[in-house]
Amino acid sequence: MQANEVIKNLMAQKEITQTEMREKMEMKSQSGVSQALNRDMKISMLIRFLKVMDCSLTVTDNSTGETFEISE
Repeated sequence: MQANEVIKNLMAQKEITQTEMREKMEMKSQSGVSQALNRDMKISMLIRFLKVMDCSLTVTDNSTGETFEISE
């Protein structure tokens, strides 16, 4: 699943609208949120979305099982 699909699913589960996301992320326009959700998302933008929804990004080394949390 692509990053923007994950964010869309989380927003739906948490019942957060694009307008609410714009306000929480302090973006200038709702169209900026829409554009971010409809194109390949940079890691920095992904982390911003996740932080607003009280989520985090974790990378797992499949060979060792070791995990690493990615932050700002």
